[in-house]
Amino acid sequence: AQLCATNYAPLRDDCLSQRAWTFADKAATLDTPISGGWGDAGPKLYELPEDTIRVYRVYRRVDGPNPIPVEGWRREGNYISSRYSGTIYIMYTSRVEDTEEFPPAFTQVLATRIAADLAMAITRSRSMQESMYTQYQAKLIDASAVDSGQARSERTDSTELTRIRFSDGWGL
Repeated sequence: AQLCATNYAPLRDDCLSQRAWTFADKAATLDTPISGGWGDAGPKLYELPEDTIRVYRVYRRVDGPNPIPVEGWRREGNYISSRYSGTIYIMYTSRVEDTEEFPPAFTQVLATRIAADLAMAITRSRSMQESMYTQYQAKLIDASAVDSGQARSERTDSTELTRIRFSDGWGL
């Protein structure tokens, strides 16, 4: 019981970070960047919401049919770092603590992940641990397929692909 209590939150957060789960997806607007380590000419830092597990999209405009991404962003601790200095919009996976919000497929993924991580401590069997981890991976794939069917596809214009291709990695 103590191993479960100690490992539950980190394993839950790790399972949440494995993909963009629809029940944990959130959007946020980050308005006020602070200067980065290189002064005004360097990257700006935008503070992330406290419940952020993983950021998977960063946009500078979301008002048209195709959101315009911020190229060259990266996560640094609890911040997004970018040379872009305007308002940014993020899509992220949030920390969901209420188990009532978990869909059944995620509950199965989390349960097998906990079993895989605790298998060695409980059974002293490497083959049991490997078997449980294989089951976890299979359940994650199945749950991902079911969950992803609930989202809509993003449309990508060829101009967006061209812009990314010729950017320096820090494009505006």
